[in-house]
Amino acid sequence: MGADVLIEGKGILAAVEITTVPYREAVDKVKNSIGAIKEAWGREPDVLIIWSESGMVPPEVADYAAKRGVEVVKGERGLKRLLGSVAGARPTA
Repeated sequence: MGADVLIEGKGILAAVEITTVPYREAVDKVKNSIGAIKEAWGREPDVLIIWSESGMVPPEVADYAAKRGVEVVKGERGLKRLLGSVAGARPTA
């Protein structure tokens, strides 16, 4: 589908691209996965994420991701914080 992992739970769907050090093409890859995810899951992801396993994020990649609406996180804790934040911001029925 383009993203390495889809995370679904607490009312959200997240597309995650996992890299050691983020790069521009990873941003494009997760961004371009929206259509395939929508077709397979019936909806677009609530959040697009690049997960830097090394914790290193080149500034130019961070800027590019922000412009494209892609979140960049460092490590597992950063991912957990972001997912919690997105889930907490969703309206409850």
